[in-house]
Amino acid sequence: HGLIDKSVRALYEDEKGIIWVGTATGVSKFENGTFTTVIGKEKGQHPCVAIAGDQSGTIFLGTVGGGLITVFRGTQIRITKKEGMLDNTVRSLLFSDRKLYIGTSSGFSVYDGKNFAHYTEHNGFKNTTVRSIFKSNDGTIWLGTANDGIAAWKNGKFTWYQLPVDEDVTVYSIEQGKFGNMWFG
Repeated sequence: HGLIDKSVRALYEDEKGIIWVGTATGVSKFENGTFTTVIGKEKGQHPCVAIAGDQSGTIFLGTVGGGLITVFRGTQIRITKKEGMLDNTVRSLLFSDRKLYIGTSSGFSVYDGKNFAHYTEHNGFKNTTVRSIFKSNDGTIWLGTANDGIAAWKNGKFTWYQLPVDEDVTVYSIEQGKFGNMWFG
């Protein structure tokens, strides 16, 4: 068996060295030199565009239109708006400090394993798509958005930064350099 689809949208290496591959039609994992289909197109799967994992081995899969899927020891659970998600389109994920940070097409959420905290225009966050999430060395959570710049979230407050360009820009990637500089792409 090979990779389920050539259109790769997300990659993640878990603590066991298994590579999880999100594609336009499902999810594969690469283990011991072999690809195995985890979620296949025959199940009507939505594209998987974000992957994260926690210390217990749970893998979180963010989909376009299908919500969040958790995979733990072969068991899959789908979490959608019906179960408390802000939006069924998950664009970015980050697991840190026992919390899952979720970027959606409607804003930003934090999931502690039991409850969601949602951030939208009603509580200090712009109603915007979050395309990337990164935690810097000082603990700030950086959010790259579609056309609304960058948000830095620290101590429960958002600080917004506009990029120094004339047109709207989507931030798909965030990294921190070895000297502490933040880089946005």
